[in-house]
Amino acid sequence: MPMCIWSHICKRIEQTSEGLVIHDFDKVGFVSLPYRPDPFFVVAKWDCVKDERFGHSVRIISPSGVDLGASETLVFASSLVWGEIYTAITPCDVTQINNLIFAEFGTHLFEHMVNN
Repeated sequence: MPMCIWSHICKRIEQTSEGLVIHDFDKVGFVSLPYRPDPFFVVAKWDCVKDERFGHSVRIISPSGVDLGASETLVFASSLVWGEIYTAITPCDVTQINNLIFAEFGTHLFEHMVNN
């Protein structure tokens, strides 16, 4: 079973000659409801065993427990050796969130779903 090491939400990702530059944040602020943000991304770092493949999606839950929906499921495959652990670092570790509408104020849960 893969393990999420860290994840961030971010507004913008830039491809440079050095790699990816991720502009991350930990709060989304808005003054009126409903609020529809521009598309944003959830970036996650995963550890998994050699040759492991798994599906990943992000589900968003409102403060009152309403399921706001989930991202498309992306497939990861372990590829790079790091000691005894294989790290899934592919373009698929960046999940785009589109068409989300915040209908209430408060802390929203971003839940990582593995193999649904």
